[in-house]
Amino acid sequence: MKKLIILFLLMFAITIASAFAAIEASSSTVALGSSSQERGETDSASITITNTGNETVSGINVTSSGVDSKYSVNYTLSDTTLDSNESATLTINGYVPLDLDAVDSQGQATAFDIGNIVVKNSTTTLLTISDFTMQAENLLRFGDPRITIDGDDNSLDDGDSYDEVGRNDEIVLDIDIENRFDNNGDCDDPDDYGDCEIQDIEAELEPADSEFDDDTVDFGDLKADDTATETLSFDIPSDLDEDDYDFELWVTGEDENGALHGDYLEFTLEVQLEDDEITVTSASLSPASLACGETHTTLRVTIENTGTDDQNKASIFVESSKLGIREEVYNIEIDEGDTETRTFDLSIPSSTAAGEYVIAIEANYNNDEQTDLESVVLTVQGCNGGATPSDEEEEEDSDTVVVVDEVGPSTGVIYGEEKQSFFESPQYLILLGGLLLLALVVFGILVVAILRK
Repeated sequence: MKKLIILFLLMFAITIASAFAAIEASSSTVALGSSSQERGETDSASITITNTGNETVSGINVTSSGVDSKYSVNYTLSDTTLDSNESATLTINGYVPLDLDAVDSQGQATAFDIGNIVVKNSTTTLLTISDFTMQAENLLRFGDPRITIDGDDNSLDDGDSYDEVGRNDEIVLDIDIENRFDNNGDCDDPDDYGDCEIQDIEAELEPADSEFDDDTVDFGDLKADDTATETLSFDIPSDLDEDDYDFELWVTGEDENGALHGDYLEFTLEVQLEDDEITVTSASLSPASLACGETHTTLRVTIENTGTDDQNKASIFVESSKLGIREEVYNIEIDEGDTETRTFDLSIPSSTAAGEYVIAIEANYNNDEQTDLESVVLTVQGCNGGATPSDEEEEEDSDTVVVVDEVGPSTGVIYGEEKQSFFESPQYLILLGGLLLLALVVFGILVVAILRK
């Protein structure tokens, strides 16, 4: 019984002492590395811990909770015993591994949580720092991205806003990226880190509004110190309301060690509608090609009031000077967002030469204020099997064969000159005469020798 009482008193004393022991840190966050931190190196951070209680705290030590061993985290505490209101410096060291991501899944630079720091003594946990992070440099970045709005080219930067965007405008994004790894070194060598290829690079466009679709484009792999450009494009819907529309664009890819790199930007398109705007939404010919002897076709045109005001004097003009066509329809009533369709019976002269002819279609408000211009193409076939004059010229050209004499390599022989035989040459006659004279001399010597005997 006595032992139980002593044990109870001891536990009570410990509880009371713990109640008076309070350790506070100068910061609730410990961050190793930064947006410029190279991988394969060690970084450190320091904070101050203070005994804010009334009792002395001894046997203080620091450990990790949930921290992977690849970070090689260790701690140094300047003093393990703190009287009331005394402080000590806690230094935290950690290794930045080669596979540490630089960005999140949307390409935004991020310091990643790696676990908890626990300060305790032999009896109790005095302090836990759960905001313990590590960050490494990001080496896949946007270079000089561009945005083209209805043919107007602009730079594309994070936070930019573009006004005077209209319905049916084409938006083209030229996404330029850079692998900023130095092309020297070895990607998997911490002592000579560099020359990393970034692989499986993908850019993604995500609009905030459901009126637009998500889109992606693949870059493949990109070597160190190299650049690449890919394109995404989309159209502003013809029925889109006047408003500001936000978009997110990001790019991500993994280096050879598995570390994720990337970049991120946001931009806004300010869609503004005209008060008065009539748009040609479709135009078609039936038939679109006239055979030999045919002189009639039908043009069907649909217009839409894409402005904000109702119209009672919309008009459509159809014209082709080469075909002698001029058709007009006036005073079309069409409310905002509505469509109207008109049909035109078109006749062309029977003497029209074979070829392709552009027919212009003009949409107007107030009967003559143009807001849109489109066109269709009518093909007129020739009467010689459907060939047009240009086809005949091509056939004639294809029948013309240009023959070029080829001269082979020189052999040193000149052709076209008759070569003279040696036995017919003057040199042969001289040689023959000399031999005859020599024979006569020899014969004379022999005769003289015989007579002397």
